[in-house]
Amino acid sequence: MLLDHRLIEIRETDRGRGIFSTIGHPKGALVAAFIGEPIAIPLFRTKAEATAFELSKDGEYSVSYAWDAERSVHRALRPDPDAIGGHLANHSCNPNAKITELHREALMIRATRPIQKGDEITIDYHWQKPAPVPCLCGSDPCTGNIGLTYSLIDVNA
Repeated sequence: MLLDHRLIEIRETDRGRGIFSTIGHPKGALVAAFIGEPIAIPLFRTKAEATAFELSKDGEYSVSYAWDAERSVHRALRPDPDAIGGHLANHSCNPNAKITELHREALMIRATRPIQKGDEITIDYHWQKPAPVPCLCGSDPCTGNIGLTYSLIDVNA
């Protein structure tokens, strides 16, 4: 098993489901894994193809992690949307975790700063969409659009 997902729990938020830590995690700790079936996402020829994909379960939960130039597709993982895991992490413009590496066909999510017991685990989706996607994260700072992010610098107090 890659990660004991008893260390996170699903809760409802004002943005839908999210994952919350059941223990404290130091910066750099593995907090969740994005586990799923490997799939290939092609380049879409039309806006209708892209829209159909975005409205599908694959479009909602899959995450692309590499470009396969030989096949001209994005390599991605399609998770089980009903299972607990990193695919349920909500977006934040000021996230406390990020996807750091691929390990055994799973994307590891690690804390970018300490996460306390009960904190929601959030990541930056880094979406690149042709039109802005309104952000509802409410973090400080929030860009107002998913995919338009600030660069935050860790500074000793």
